[in-house]
Amino acid sequence: MANTPLNYNWQAPKTLLTLSLDDTTLYVKRNATGKKTEYPLSPVTTSDVLVSRLSGKTGIVLKVGKLLYFSEIPKDIHLVGQTQIGRHLCSNCQNMSAAADCDGGCAKVRDPNFIRKNDYVDILSKMIASKRVEKYDFVLDGIEVFNSEQDALLIRRCANYLAY
Repeated sequence: MANTPLNYNWQAPKTLLTLSLDDTTLYVKRNATGKKTEYPLSPVTTSDVLVSRLSGKTGIVLKVGKLLYFSEIPKDIHLVGQTQIGRHLCSNCQNMSAAADCDGGCAKVRDPNFIRKNDYVDILSKMIASKRVEKYDFVLDGIEVFNSEQDALLIRRCANYLAY
């Protein structure tokens, strides 16, 4: 039977998690066992984050204003659906368009997602051109998980946000 909107066979992730976040720590609770793990977030520079991305390490970056915080995390941590750490503004923004900024568009929409390919010659150039939470000055508060099973970028506060 085909997966259509009426009969889609959804499979739960291997590990169901509950995430919470404060100013300095990501808390991960594994729902099956109840075990809670802390991942302290340390201040980092944009260069530090880029090096971590290129190294293949799975990480989480928290951006608050111009400050960045980072922690290595397990590959199975997913931001998607984790509403307790914030609501993603982009899906409800009038600027959610690939149009030029002067026409009400958004650079985050225009930029490509970074996909690591073994045969790609200039991986650094591709990384620099890709979506990254630390790249956008208009992102005032955001969280990104990279090099994981499910990379994600969650924008919690944005200078360009215009609600529908």
